[in-house]
Amino acid sequence: MVVERFGSRIGLLKVKDRVLSRRASTSLLLVLTAVVGFAFFLLPRIPQPQAYHRFADRRSLLGIPNFGDVVSNVPFAVIGICGLLFLHASSPDRLTGSFLDSRKRWPYALVFLGLLLTAFGSSYYHWSPNNADLYGIGCP
Repeated sequence: MVVERFGSRIGLLKVKDRVLSRRASTSLLLVLTAVVGFAFFLLPRIPQPQAYHRFADRRSLLGIPNFGDVVSNVPFAVIGICGLLFLHASSPDRLTGSFLDSRKRWPYALVFLGLLLTAFGSSYYHWSPNNADLYGIGCP
């Protein structure tokens, strides 16, 4: 592998010969991810004791059971919504420092959407914690 300096900035390096091409490395990552994902489907479920569902805050407030556990997900929802609104409202503009390439928004959008979905999923579970909600509807 040969590394050479390029550009006027000191410290920027360019790799001339790669070990794997970008397409090959992406394909390898996807195949390994699929193999690991498939392996999880072959493994048996890990039994969860009922005592697991006894969390720190079991108080009800404002009609919300396990109030502290349920409401602690609000910051996740707020950050997820604010991030998605920022990404939707920002335009590619060199002066504001927003994304110059709109394709770079997608990873951030997935992170903020993940935070929002985490808030809803965790709140749903903590409202009434039990094995059925932990494993999925209809599972023992």
